[in-house]
Amino acid sequence: MRTSRTFLPTPSNAYLFLLAPEKLAIDNDAAIPTLEEYREQHNPHEFYTEDELIALFTDEYGRTTGKQTRRLERNRRLRTKQLHALVQLEALVGADPKPTDGVDGWHIPVLAQRLRDAGIRTLSELVATINAEGYRWYSKVPRISEKAAAQITKWLTEPSVSGPLGISLHPYGVVKRRDLPGSIAASRLPETDIVPLEHFVLPAELNGAPDTNRGERPLLSARNDLDAINAWLATCKPASYTPRSYRKECERFLLWAILKKGKPVS
Repeated sequence: MRTSRTFLPTPSNAYLFLLAPEKLAIDNDAAIPTLEEYREQHNPHEFYTEDELIALFTDEYGRTTGKQTRRLERNRRLRTKQLHALVQLEALVGADPKPTDGVDGWHIPVLAQRLRDAGIRTLSELVATINAEGYRWYSKVPRISEKAAAQITKWLTEPSVSGPLGISLHPYGVVKRRDLPGSIAASRLPETDIVPLEHFVLPAELNGAPDTNRGERPLLSARNDLDAINAWLATCKPASYTPRSYRKECERFLLWAILKKGKPVS
């Protein structure tokens, strides 16, 4: 969906979008050729002299001053730049978020700057911070209110965002601790460390969501490697030794892949 040249929201580009169409209007622009174009069309065999040709051109299109000509050329250039910027912007409207995308590409500049000041530069780092710190993660970010933090977590849980990112925010990061069910509230805070499978936070950049080692037509609806592992474990016959054994080995393999090798399982 992205163009070969990444669109950057620079002040100059912003200025292009603020230009009113009437400011770039060119009177009879489509009908007024250059003198060279007029010569090729009306005097290909050099029947007229230069003065006669200019006189014919002036009679047909009128006389323009040097200032008017420069204004017309400037407006042509601005309209071309404006169209190019719009084409680039249109290509980015439907782009899916990626874990490595910067927060400044998906949040308003003021909010993104505050996240970056707190060391949160990418969407994967944002997810990791929320999962690690819990509902009050925003207290680690200067000048971000609870309301703004709730809007961020709501955005991250939308299917159009969580699907492409391949992430699942832990309930700790979405709901206040006092509002969580007793079993979840009493459990330990999830983290990316040597912890049981149910408490392990899968880093967004290593969750395997964008990887290709899933077959051409995957049968699972899992969004990431941890979802795939849990879906596979769920197929085991309950209350037997097999699921406990498989779970132990899956847990070991996942922790080794992420913490030791720094690679997604997929």
